[in-house]
Amino acid sequence: MEGQQQQRILIVDNDERVLRVLDEFLANAGFDTRTALGGHVALDLLESQEYDLVLLADPLAEFSLEGFLKALQRFVTRPSVIVMQADPPRSWDVGPYRSPGASRTVNKWRPCDVLEAANEVLSSGRTRIESDG
Repeated sequence: MEGQQQQRILIVDNDERVLRVLDEFLANAGFDTRTALGGHVALDLLESQEYDLVLLADPLAEFSLEGFLKALQRFVTRPSVIVMQADPPRSWDVGPYRSPGASRTVNKWRPCDVLEAANEVLSSGRTRIESDG
């Protein structure tokens, strides 16, 4: 990726094992990754730096998914969001998440699927969402 800036991914989960595995896997795939143990830490990181993509676990201990996605609305430039579930995602699961700002769902225990979803969302050209307000 010489001459190109690495795409930045923030991985948010309450499980340190998930964070460790996905951080290493995505970093080895060439992404600039950062992890956040929980939603409050993630929002603090998003305040200080822009990310192209947030991989967001559902559920989070201190936030409902909807609550976290609403909190993202306050940022002028928002990253795309992929919701990570512990169970295999079903195609109809993305519907409730799409309206508040998630791009899709993926099984967090399948790093290859997470990487594929990240590549798909990031290559779509719509990595950051500009606020209307």
